[in-house]
Amino acid sequence: MLNDLEPLPHFKLTDYVRVPVWKSGKEYIVYIGRNHVRRYTLTSLPSFISSKITIANVLSNDVKPDSQLRKHEMFMCEPDNGDEDTSWRASESMYVVIIHLNDFYYLQGEFIGDPRKENQRKSKKDSK
Repeated sequence: MLNDLEPLPHFKLTDYVRVPVWKSGKEYIVYIGRNHVRRYTLTSLPSFISSKITIANVLSNDVKPDSQLRKHEMFMCEPDNGDEDTSWRASESMYVVIIHLNDFYYLQGEFIGDPRKENQRKSKKDSK
């Protein structure tokens, strides 16, 4: 596990964040800030993260060993390891998932209510 990881803004999608997720045995460690993580099991992992890990697993064809993982390369999606706008597998145990800012704030504990419902309300309001 890398200790000093933190999420980064998506390089082209506004309102989205690239979030590192480390799988250690049956535990998923989600990096939500420098030296700040949330720990989950597969059953407690939020669906907006678990679904993207599933996508990364399906799309990954050429996964690096963890020992070859370099922090500066991790946030760039390799063509054979995922989709740059959804998620990818950076190594055997490291994933990067792309999540909306509302979901990210929810992980940080700064959002009250269901972020999905709030986003839907905003969409309906904007379409009028």
